[in-house]
Amino acid sequence: MTKPTVTYLIEAIAVASMVTFSLRALPFLIKGFVLRQRVVLGVRAAMPYGIVTILAVYAITSTKVTSVQIALAETIAVAVTIALHLLRRNVLLSIFGGTLLYVVAVNLPLSRL
Repeated sequence: MTKPTVTYLIEAIAVASMVTFSLRALPFLIKGFVLRQRVVLGVRAAMPYGIVTILAVYAITSTKVTSVQIALAETIAVAVTIALHLLRRNVLLSIFGGTLLYVVAVNLPLSRL
């Protein structure tokens, strides 16, 4: 087996560098074209609602309801989150409001709810 020459190594590094640079630059070069496509615009408009729906369903179904207090706290928190969002149309307000209410309701004794 022969050792590679210095010229061969320099050429190999140059080719690998050009390929790497091209692959990294390609997304920036085609970004404008891709963002104008009808499919991408549709997905871009629907994605936030889809992600929030998936997260909400996952969060609700993954909670282990071990007591009436947790079930009641979760039900009230979901209802308040939906109501806040419908009233104010502010995602951060509804998420933080529902989360805060859930944390408070789970940690308070059931007699205080």
